[in-house]
Amino acid sequence: MKHKLQETYERMFGSLNERVTVSDNDVLLDKKNKSWSIEQNDITKALNKDSKIVKHVGKKYLKGSYFDGLDLVADNNDGTTLATLKWTWKLKDLKKAILKSNPARWEE
Repeated sequence: MKHKLQETYERMFGSLNERVTVSDNDVLLDKKNKSWSIEQNDITKALNKDSKIVKHVGKKYLKGSYFDGLDLVADNNDGTTLATLKWTWKLKDLKKAILKSNPARWEE
């Protein structure tokens, strides 16, 4: 038997066990509707699963990263922008932009 809160959550947001996978070819933003095609939280989870990205940025900065508008912001005291998304980008484009950025810049 499910708890009432779990039933309410699942009705509103889907199953607690439901896993969303984001592939490198998924478009992140819906240019037509000016909205996210994929949940921001799912994007940051996908980035945290990529070993190259984690190694480049640093686990402590990437773990709590978040989006401020179209900017992906590192979880550091400065709130350093790791990358700024463009409307046509896929996940692989975001990863490329992060890997091109200079990590020494946000470790200061």
